[in-house]
Amino acid sequence: MSMNSPSTFACPACRRSLYDRKRTTCGYCGARLPDDLRFSKPMRDALERGDFTEKDRLDIRVDGSGDYSP
Repeated sequence: MSMNSPSTFACPACRRSLYDRKRTTCGYCGARLPDDLRFSKPMRDALERGDFTEKDRLDIRVDGSGDYSP
């Protein structure tokens, strides 16, 4: 499995799993995260608004998709 498969997104600097794909930096080493490892802006906004049920959130984590279109 690659380090950035949908079930394990990892920081390119320290290789630790990302625990929050809304952040701009790694929560462990502070390195800036490339945009392709982060949720898209519409997805981050939707998460902040609470547009998803808990099941949806689990599905998003498993799917790994950073895209969202309301």
